[in-house]
Amino acid sequence: MAIMPINDLVRILKMLHTINSGTIYGRIHLQKMVYLIKQLSIKHNPESKPGFNFDFDFYNYGVFSKTLAKNVTYLSDETSYLSEEEPIGEYSPWKYTVNIDLETERDFPSSEELFGLENTVLDKNANELARASGKELECISTIVYLANEIDGFKYTSETNSIEFEKLKNKVIELKPHVSDVFDDSYKIAKDYVIN
Repeated sequence: MAIMPINDLVRILKMLHTINSGTIYGRIHLQKMVYLIKQLSIKHNPESKPGFNFDFDFYNYGVFSKTLAKNVTYLSDETSYLSEEEPIGEYSPWKYTVNIDLETERDFPSSEELFGLENTVLDKNANELARASGKELECISTIVYLANEIDGFKYTSETNSIEFEKLKNKVIELKPHVSDVFDDSYKIAKDYVIN
């Protein structure tokens, strides 16, 4: 069998397959992970195309891509590679599970070809993001979005600086419910900030 063509559908599957459990709980979780892996890819390869080509806008729960949502639905409806399970009950999340056999896995392009990242870098970051809570991912992606996409905000490791206070205040203004996870999220966000 030939190597699968490089496109965003294959990238979604590769990212999910990289996660130890092969499962993500929640649409918001999936959206934030794809956004952050895209930023990681841009950071590691500033001269080349980003790992994902989805455009993200800022909505109620942070960054969101309508095209990504459509692609995930397509993968679950039209292929056997991804299953999308609807929530059971009021408070359970959507569940996404990747179903890739060994033969298909061998046909995947490498992480380097798909994302410009070594397998170990993709593995470490995808698994770290998969373990994070939805609230943490919402905070991390908001920090990264402001620092990477919005003029006037800058990520700095100096937590007593004006830049830090400005970014923190904006995140808390937009998302007051993430204030309790801000400090830990800020440390994780450094891996995804481009500037």
